[in-house]
Amino acid sequence: MIFNSGYCLGSCPVMKIDIDSTGKYYKEGIRYSEPFIGSFKGQLSKGMLDILNYILQHSELKKMHFWKQSSVVFDASNYNLNISYNDHKLLINTNEPPLNISDLVSFLLGSYKNVALAHDDNKHSFE
Repeated sequence: MIFNSGYCLGSCPVMKIDIDSTGKYYKEGIRYSEPFIGSFKGQLSKGMLDILNYILQHSELKKMHFWKQSSVVFDASNYNLNISYNDHKLLINTNEPPLNISDLVSFLLGSYKNVALAHDDNKHSFE
């Protein structure tokens, strides 16, 4: 899963996060995600990975394949999610996440505060 959060008119965190199915975690902090500005890597704990998997299982991702945001919020961060699961790929671009993925967005936005991160000298490619 790759998650990007974008700029807003305030102090929204601007960052990229990549989490694989084993909990391997990469973060690039760009703005307002102190103290982790730059490239970092870590590992989700088993508990965090279990929470993430629970959220994903209850997010009704299959219903999101044809979802389109109906309105535009101008003073809100833009979120991009690229989720691969069960041979499917789901791309979501929104600045107003629907209720079924709001827990996922909240988890991802705060996840870096709960992972032991180390500098990533190799600078992970977020693709």
